[in-house]
Amino acid sequence: MIDQLTNIDKKIHHLKKRREKVQTQQAINFMREVQKIFPDGFTPDIALSILSETWGTASQSQKQNWRKRGNTFRTSDLQDTQQKSQTSDPATQQS
Repeated sequence: MIDQLTNIDKKIHHLKKRREKVQTQQAINFMREVQKIFPDGFTPDIALSILSETWGTASQSQKQNWRKRGNTFRTSDLQDTQQKSQTSDPATQQS
């Protein structure tokens, strides 16, 4: 019984590390995409300012359009990231 609990704890810890790794990769991919949009003089503050101002002044219909597209934006990049993390981590293949 103790061994089973220890095994479950190890799996939970592993999954938390995997989630952190995927989130980090998503953030890196996001930053790369933003840098493509702002090739000259990119800073996170500039991007956040533009996002904030654009969102604040957008119409409700524009916001709705963005929300609809938000589910499909760069899904292939996300899937590639998840596949890479799974194939590079042998422990995930055991579960």
